[in-house]
Amino acid sequence: MYTEAQLAIAEILGAQGRADDGAAVLLRMLDGLGPAGYAETRVRALIALADLLESAGRVQDGLRYALTASLEEAVAPPSESAFHSLLLLDALTRCAYWSGCAHWATGTGLGEPPTDGGLPGPRAGIALHRALDLWDRGATDRAAALLAETARRVTPAAGFRLWEAVNGRHALLLLARGERSAARSIVERGLVVASVAQEPDFPLWLTTAEAVCAEAAGDHARVRERGEQLAALPDDGRCHEKAAALSEVAGACARLGDRERAAGYLRYAAELFRRAQAYRHADRARERLSDLLEMWN
Repeated sequence: MYTEAQLAIAEILGAQGRADDGAAVLLRMLDGLGPAGYAETRVRALIALADLLESAGRVQDGLRYALTASLEEAVAPPSESAFHSLLLLDALTRCAYWSGCAHWATGTGLGEPPTDGGLPGPRAGIALHRALDLWDRGATDRAAALLAETARRVTPAAGFRLWEAVNGRHALLLLARGERSAARSIVERGLVVASVAQEPDFPLWLTTAEAVCAEAAGDHARVRERGEQLAALPDDGRCHEKAAALSEVAGACARLGDRERAAGYLRYAAELFRRAQAYRHADRARERLSDLLEMWN
């Protein structure tokens, strides 16, 4: 009961934007357990801490605790640790991707996530961030196949934010491959679902994909409108997600010839990435900005 109460308190504090207070609850819990005590409870607390810090935009701090959890989980008795392996791999994959070292989430001994059964959210989260890494490394065909399969399996019941991220990212990848009709269909259907469901979370990635769809159709006004809407979102929470979305819109603006707006979004994205400890992503945003300014001059 004590464990469940502490985990719930930390989650509530994180949802209220009090990540430091939530982290303090979990750290006190870990200090009370000691390094060798209650392996399952320690792993659960470390996973919760990694999740909390990543959701607060502190991805490298989250990665540190996710890696610690993977080390402790590896030596825990199987009967105690098996249930949490998928949750841990999800947190580790997310934190590792945004920290710029996605390969750290492989070779941990956690194994591959099952394709069927419970916990669809963690499975989809792992697949999404693995697909994003493939995309970043230029393996677009493999990324597209993985995202398509993930989009087919995941539903809003797995979590609206995750569901719309999978669909929005899938649409963006299809747009990059020139498959405009398929991408537009995903975006239109997704925005209808978001409207009907009346979810409190803003559809960040569906809106981003809508902006890039508008760019493909030559709709300058729609791109500007959606870009301003994204830029006006709060910078707290997962500011690395907002930065990545702004980077996509910056590309759309640049392709339309609006280089000043594109440069502004890239500067903003680089700062948000830096704030979130996503330093390699920040470097890439600055490189894109330098290339744009050089071409402009």
